[in-house]
Amino acid sequence: MSLLAQVETASFGDVIVAAVTGELDRSNVLEVRERLLELVPGDASGVVIDFSKLRYIDSAGMDMLFDLQRRLVMRRAALALCLPKGAVVNRALTLAGVTVLIPFGNDLPAAVESLSGADD
Repeated sequence: MSLLAQVETASFGDVIVAAVTGELDRSNVLEVRERLLELVPGDASGVVIDFSKLRYIDSAGMDMLFDLQRRLVMRRAALALCLPKGAVVNRALTLAGVTVLIPFGNDLPAAVESLSGADD
């Protein structure tokens, strides 16, 4: 994994929580996406990406989120973001409209809960 970004996962019931830390940009989005996909078992109902410690995201990182969302839908899984109000990348994701298209919560329980409405 790139030194720019690290991915750590944990389970929250049948939901996988992936904490992405560091920076997510054009130089590492493919590697991060592949890492996320390999860490998600086929029986996971959803994935929450925790951006509480992400320091930077560019448009390639945002595009990766939409691509990841499409790939997860093919696996019958949903995607949500954990995006605390004080997160560094919160403003960028909000201004770019990512939070309109991908469900999110301001803490982990809220992000997991937002997955229940992702199928609507």
